[in-house]
Amino acid sequence: MKKVIGIVALAASVFVIAAQVSAFQGKPKPAYGPTYTKVQAVFDKNCVGCHGVNGRGRINLTSYETLMKGGEDGAIIVPKNPMKSALVQAIKHTQGFRSMPPGRELSAADVKLVEGWVKSGAKSNK
Repeated sequence: MKKVIGIVALAASVFVIAAQVSAFQGKPKPAYGPTYTKVQAVFDKNCVGCHGVNGRGRINLTSYETLMKGGEDGAIIVPKNPMKSALVQAIKHTQGFRSMPPGRELSAADVKLVEGWVKSGAKSNK
């Protein structure tokens, strides 16, 4: 009798766990790590004063679409490749790139955020 009760209890536990797993499969994962919304906040705070609608170099950092369009010299973001992304190199003040923002540096956390976003694919939140 104890053996039967133990088997029934084990079966019930497996059923409960299986039901919980299937319930979570349909739910979207919360956004962790670098997201476009977080990156856009950095641009809004530090960049759109010069790189807005009529931005210098025809670079407009006010939306995902205009960011991915690039500027008069072409694309500034190469998804999954921060080393080839002119914007990442500019905010890192890499030699051979125009340092942005001029006269100062972004915080290390902001640079890491933008670089991580590009490395993860530079995806929109949509």
